[in-house]
Amino acid sequence: DPGEPARRHSIGEWIGGASLEYREGSLEVLSEYLPMWHRDRTGDRSYGHRTGYLQVGHRIGAWTPYTRLDVRSMDRGDPYFAPGGRDLDRWEQMVGVRWDFTPHSALKLEVGAGKAERRDEGGDVSRDGFVAARLQLSWVF
Repeated sequence: DPGEPARRHSIGEWIGGASLEYREGSLEVLSEYLPMWHRDRTGDRSYGHRTGYLQVGHRIGAWTPYTRLDVRSMDRGDPYFAPGGRDLDRWEQMVGVRWDFTPHSALKLEVGAGKAERRDEGGDVSRDGFVAARLQLSWVF
């Protein structure tokens, strides 16, 4: 950030990734894992972050009910992620249903609950529970 005079050097980044997709009959298993490392050359510190999900679904015609676990484990203080609180941990378990109403369009409804870390104005971090509901319309062309 050229506007931050204390930043004399760049932040090095390495991102890995692995994904799995398994479909057999009506069973669907999807997962993804992304490890990331940052090397702050100004502060001479390294940070490791991991995020991933596992989703299991069962297709019934155009409908796919599923359950999904999303996890994000972050090292706190990374100067790239700390602004906006993006260096905080989060996990969520959800259930949902996807309706593929055309070969190129789908509607998805899901509800979930989990825990997310939050940073207050003083910088203290707490872990709070939450409940969420989402509706998504997707299409490709």
